Amino acid sequence: MNHATSGVNWDALWVVLPVLLLAGLAFNALITYLSRQGHTEGYEWLEVVVGTLFTLAGAAFVIGPVPALIVLAAFAASGLPMALGAIYRYARKQADFRAFLRQLGKSHDQAPPPAQPRPRND
Repeated sequence: MNHATSGVNWDALWVVLPVLLLAGLAFNALITYLSRQGHTEGYEWLEVVVGTLFTLAGAAFVIGPVPALIVLAAFAASGLPMALGAIYRYARKQADFRAFLRQLGKSHDQAPPPAQPRPRND
């Protein structure tokens, strides 16, 4: 099948695939760096969204912008509940941790003072 009948730009595919591979390697390196710095916790969903957008941008050169937008809409429909769920779970985890710290502080404040050693009468 040729480009006119399939809607696929096969010539662009052989350019897009290596570019996406390089972009994926670079993005992975960035995520590894950010993760080591502690900046990715709670944002895993965003990493998936950004990676998917890179892929769809590349695919748009191969399949055309309209089909790529249709696929984007499909990914948005299926991914939005996951992204919102991840945001909620992270916010809940942070709230639980803050409540734990507050409770820990209260129990520490209410603890009796440590016993003082008695002087020896030798």
